[in-house]
Amino acid sequence: MSFLNATLIFGALAAAIPIVLHLIAKKQPQRMLFPAVRFLSERVEVQRSKLRIRRWLLLALRAALLAILALALAQPQIHASAGGTWLTIAIAFLFGLALLALAATAISRQMTRSLVLGLTAAGLALLILAIGWSGFVWAGTAPVQALDSSPAAVAIVIDNSPRSGYLIENKTRLDKLKSTARWLVTRYPADSRITIMDRSARPASYSLDTAAAVRGIDKLDPLQNVQPLADRIEAAVRLVRSSELERKAVFVLSDLSEQSWFPSGKDDPETAESPLLRLLSEAPPVRLQILPVDFQRDGRESPPTTPPQNRRLGLPRLSDTSPPQQVSVPLQIVVTSEPDTPASEVRCEAQLYALDPTLPAVRDGQTVLPKLQTVDRTSVQLAGGESAEMILTLPPLPIGTHHGQIHLLGNDPLAIDDTRFFSLVVRPPAKLLIASSDTAAADHLEKLLNADFGPGDPRAEFVVQRTRGTKWTAAQLQAVDAVALLDPNPDQVSETDANSLLKWVSEGGSLFVALGGSSRGSLVTTEPSTAPTASSDEEAIVDDQRPPRRRLFPLKRIWRVPEPGTFLEIIRPDHPVMQELSAIPGGVPWAPFRIHRYWQLATDPSDSVLARYAGTSNGAVIERAFGSGRMILMTTPLAPSYQHPQADWNELSSAGSAWPSFLMLRQIFSYLGNRDEPGLNVQVGDAVALAVGVRDAESENQDASEDLRRLQMFSADSPPVPVPVTSGLATVGTTSNGGNYWLRGIQPAIGFSVNLSPEATNLKSIEPADLEALLGAENFDFISDAESIRESEGGGRDLRPLYSQAMLLVLGLFLFEQILANRFYRTGNSRPALSTRLRSSGAA
Repeated sequence: MSFLNATLIFGALAAAIPIVLHLIAKKQPQRMLFPAVRFLSERVEVQRSKLRIRRWLLLALRAALLAILALALAQPQIHASAGGTWLTIAIAFLFGLALLALAATAISRQMTRSLVLGLTAAGLALLILAIGWSGFVWAGTAPVQALDSSPAAVAIVIDNSPRSGYLIENKTRLDKLKSTARWLVTRYPADSRITIMDRSARPASYSLDTAAAVRGIDKLDPLQNVQPLADRIEAAVRLVRSSELERKAVFVLSDLSEQSWFPSGKDDPETAESPLLRLLSEAPPVRLQILPVDFQRDGRESPPTTPPQNRRLGLPRLSDTSPPQQVSVPLQIVVTSEPDTPASEVRCEAQLYALDPTLPAVRDGQTVLPKLQTVDRTSVQLAGGESAEMILTLPPLPIGTHHGQIHLLGNDPLAIDDTRFFSLVVRPPAKLLIASSDTAAADHLEKLLNADFGPGDPRAEFVVQRTRGTKWTAAQLQAVDAVALLDPNPDQVSETDANSLLKWVSEGGSLFVALGGSSRGSLVTTEPSTAPTASSDEEAIVDDQRPPRRRLFPLKRIWRVPEPGTFLEIIRPDHPVMQELSAIPGGVPWAPFRIHRYWQLATDPSDSVLARYAGTSNGAVIERAFGSGRMILMTTPLAPSYQHPQADWNELSSAGSAWPSFLMLRQIFSYLGNRDEPGLNVQVGDAVALAVGVRDAESENQDASEDLRRLQMFSADSPPVPVPVTSGLATVGTTSNGGNYWLRGIQPAIGFSVNLSPEATNLKSIEPADLEALLGAENFDFISDAESIRESEGGGRDLRPLYSQAMLLVLGLFLFEQILANRFYRTGNSRPALSTRLRSSGAA
């Protein structure tokens, strides 16, 4: 047993106060002559005996009351393992007191001397046994350190997610959590080991001292790139559990939002048996103490919780991230309101940074950004719990990389999701060479790529050159960005031309090949088949010494599909060619666009199948890498109409509305013509690597490698940082904060934008049942005030506080003392009745 406030034990000396007062206040009896006293002598002796017993019992109660009160204020504690023993001792002690009380009653009623002596002896024996046994147990039990005075291993996990910036009465949620964390640090002795952990990836380690812990708390800010809260709690538990200190505590300070505890959703199967739940179930137990934002450390009741109110912007969606010149660009964005947000008009504006080749730059130690100008505004009426889509329009832009922002006008408690960022690149038209003997297919492809823009129109995305058949020159190849071979005849391509084309591709060129009926020839290795099956796997080529024509046209056989034919099935939805198609709600209805014939190819190990034919493993759209370049093979032709000679191969362009094939082909050529910019608009936590324009640096007679070493990244919220460039890629790494980013040091300058995920600011609170399912009800305590912390610390350790039990005993003794005192000290109203009884007795 031990005491939290051992010095208060000396308060037990106050038990002597009633004894001293009793001795001082005791009056000597006065002798008075009274007639007929002989009739009362026997009655007086009986009353005197009862009063004497009551007086000593009252004195004992008052002394015990003060002694036990002093012990209660000293807050005794015992080992949980010794709880049963101490309970037995307490029962024996109480039985001893009860027997002594019975002995006193027997004396007052003048019962037999043997009964009085027996009760007294038994009571004293039990008291002596209880006192001796308690001393033996106290001496034989390992010393118990007091909860509030012993050093402790403490981990304080602070949930500084983006939602912690939510304002409540001019204070953010994080401000309140930090205030609670500072108070927690002060509860523990200076020799405690304390770690402050947030949602960053920083390893868990103890602070040097409590002052360092407080400084760590003060430095915390809301983070956008956060680690899962469960992972941080797991690291805290492992660190505390490894400490040699007996006293351990893990506090989790959180806004209890569902997004913090279930970042992947409550239906994620991984949450059913999380590593954290298994860890908490292991021995030795470390019980979590979860403190909310409205934690009260001064004993007051928590104020009523006000439902959060907030409006947040979704991710901006540009109709084209690489639009042509002199073309306006529509921009869509969704605004969502929390359920308890009042209905109102929501206004939004789009802003663009001016395209200034000299900015950003550092001037007088400050980062100077280009001028930000408003280009469009819109508004929508929005009620609580609803979402609405807003459409803004960007004006025609000059060639270059452009950055912009979308602002939600007005104020709400959470400002971090009121701004979104976007980037787009306006490029000169890509140069495409179409080599084909199929004039109708070439016309169809050119119109598909440039819509209604004629040759020389600056709004056209491609400058198309044509060559009849399968002939090209090295000069033609060097002047274009991509080449398209439509239904080529391999026998008409010489090994020299095939080799020059492959060499151009390996140096960074892009090639598209659409195979069809004219592709038959000597390179076909197998006769046509009419029985395609799901097991018709394509043979992988392992011979790297194949002739150029065989590498360019890896033909194997033609499949004739029985009616009603097959259709396309996307395999790589994350590929730039398929991303836009895969993002369409409900998916693309490929089934109406039937395929009746297609080529089966002999594949390379490096091939990537982007789409296949349903029910088979045969590739329909295949990407093949050649050095620094890329080649996309389409194993069925472009059939622009029912009158086309190869219309019986497929219905991709002739069955009703042909928008899926239209969109897929545009995406293919945007990818091959480098018009799509992967990594241009990303989310916080994504890794970014951008291709740099090495040729532009070389065209200015500069040393490209020397130029790239000067590449720097600028943003509005941080000083410029160097960015390494390897293999033509500027590797930025993982993004930590939303914003617009410029990469300077090469012409033209490049850049990207980063946005926080819309779900990161979802303020929906977690349900208690979900928290119990995640952590286990026996593994955590929900703490609302300071007293709950002490109870939780006692409940989760080997120590058991006896403060409440001792105070309950004090209350019982006080009530007993009051009853006995009122019986002992007669009031004035009782004296007439006594006189009457005396007179009656005398008269008798």
